[in-house]
Amino acid sequence: MKLLKEIEFEKAEYSVFDFETTGTSARFDKVIEIGIAKISKGKIIDTFQSFINPGRPIPFFITQYTGITNSDVQDAPYFEELFYRIKDFIGYSVLAAHNLNFDYSFLKHECSTAGLEIFTNPSICTLKIARKLYPDAPSKSLGRITKYLKIQHKNVHRGLGDATATAKLLMKMFKPLRDNYEIDTVTDLVHFQNSPTGKQFSIIKKKLIKDFAEIPDMPGVYFFKNIKGDIIYIGKAKSLKNRVANYFSNNAPRKSKEIVKKLTG
Repeated sequence: MKLLKEIEFEKAEYSVFDFETTGTSARFDKVIEIGIAKISKGKIIDTFQSFINPGRPIPFFITQYTGITNSDVQDAPYFEELFYRIKDFIGYSVLAAHNLNFDYSFLKHECSTAGLEIFTNPSICTLKIARKLYPDAPSKSLGRITKYLKIQHKNVHRGLGDATATAKLLMKMFKPLRDNYEIDTVTDLVHFQNSPTGKQFSIIKKKLIKDFAEIPDMPGVYFFKNIKGDIIYIGKAKSLKNRVANYFSNNAPRKSKEIVKKLTG
C-alpha cells in the first residue's frame, strides 16, 4: 500500500475544511461552525457540517457577517464533543483550507484547550497555491479568486459553503499543476506550495542560456540530455517556452530541479 505522500495528487483524498469563528484570534476566540468537503479522485464525494457551541455569546458583528446566531449554537455540541466525529470523517486524507494558517491555528488551539491530540495529516493551503498559479488575479481571497476563475460559491461565509468553494478551487488547480508544473505526488504538491515564489534560480548554466532563449512559444515535444548526451526526460507541452521555463523557477518541484542539475553544460 502506498504512503499518502506518494499517491498521485489528483487521486488522493482531501478533506477541505473551513471554520466560522467568534473573531480572528485563535487564542482569544472560539469556533462556532465547521464545514468539510471531502474530495476523492477529483470529485466531492461527501460533506460534513455542524454548529459548535463556543461557550460564550456570538458577537453581533459576527452574526451580521455569517448569519449564525446564538440560538443556532446553544444546543450544538462543544468542540471536544464533536472532535472524534471530525477525526473519523477526515481519516487519513490530506487536510486543505484556503488560508490554512488561520483555520489550522483555531484547530490547534481548540485541541490544546480540550487536551486533544491534533491531526498530523499532510496539509495544503489553496491560498499559497493560488498565489503561484494565478499571479495576475487581482486578489487571492476566496471570494475574489472563485469569481476570477468562474467557480460557483454558494453560502458565502458559512462553513460548508466556503469549504465546498475551496474544494472546487482545489480541483480547478489540478490541471495547471500537472500540465504546467508537472506536480505528480502529494509530496510534490506540499513542496510546491512551500517553495519560494520567484522567476529564476541560479542553477541555469551559461551554456544553456542560448538554447533556452531559442525555445519557441508553441506546442511541441521537448527533451533533456545529461552531460553524456543521454536523454533523461521527454515531455510535451502546449507552450514549450513556458513549460521549460518552469523547470528553472524557484517554485519548480523537486523532480524538475533534479532534472535541471543533470543537464549538459
